[in-house]
Amino acid sequence: MRVFITGATGMIGQALVRDLREEGHSIVAYGRSEKRTRKLLGEATEFLPLYCDEKSLKETFESVDGIINLAGESLFNGRWTEKQKHKLIESRVKLTSSLVKTLEVCNPRPAFFISSSAIGYYGDRGDEFLTEESSPGSDFLARLCQDWEASAWGANQLGTRVTMLRLGIVFSKSGGALKKLMPIFKAGMGGRLGNGKQYMPWIHLRDLIEIIKAAMTDENYRGPINVVAPEAITNRQFTKVLGRNLRRPTFLPVPSFALNLMLGEAASVLLGGQNLAPRKLRQLKYNFIYPSIHLAL
Repeated sequence: MRVFITGATGMIGQALVRDLREEGHSIVAYGRSEKRTRKLLGEATEFLPLYCDEKSLKETFESVDGIINLAGESLFNGRWTEKQKHKLIESRVKLTSSLVKTLEVCNPRPAFFISSSAIGYYGDRGDEFLTEESSPGSDFLARLCQDWEASAWGANQLGTRVTMLRLGIVFSKSGGALKKLMPIFKAGMGGRLGNGKQYMPWIHLRDLIEIIKAAMTDENYRGPINVVAPEAITNRQFTKVLGRNLRRPTFLPVPSFALNLMLGEAASVLLGGQNLAPRKLRQLKYNFIYPSIHLAL
């Protein structure tokens, strides 16, 4: 296949490109810096600049089998000021809308459009058991995810199959939350966040890549999918398992008020939780490589 990927230089994108290339697929990476893209992904990767003209984007879309949309400004690049919220919206909703708008004038169109979303769609729901059919939340992140998904779903009206991946926390040695936490825990300074009772849906990077590849070829991967492992854990449980694996104490909790002082509204991502189940992945009979937190860590 020939696949168009946004966010290809991120942690998920790099792992996906590596896998797809090993399987013989060709990649078109859509991004800001050609130099950085080639450095991270290799010279064999075709590059299309983010601010190219619509004709170039249209011609590319008409030549690819599918689109994988992984782009998005980090949620933790500073406090959620109005300016930062605008960046979060631009990098997700506006970018996705622009891709779908270009699809409208394409003939032929790509067969699939796989787009990132996040478990933040549901908001902070405490112990409530949630599936893909559960109602959305109402905070900023929940509204952002709803608008993001609505933008992606526009491709469905054009005859392109749309899959929206509601991602849990992605665990990987190469980046993401775990890489940032490891030095703290190795120094014996790790601990629960707030009261630690909040659920913490997660997925191992290896499983995420396999799920994306399955969504490329399986017509049943359609609509929103909770991309989370089947084992539901709280932040307190995660903290204990990580500490045990590293043989380090975990008795230094980070109080809620401290996180709120440091991060402002963004602290809600760490202090809120969702008790999520991967119902659709079970229906699709996806076989998890890392179903438990012990195996993953």
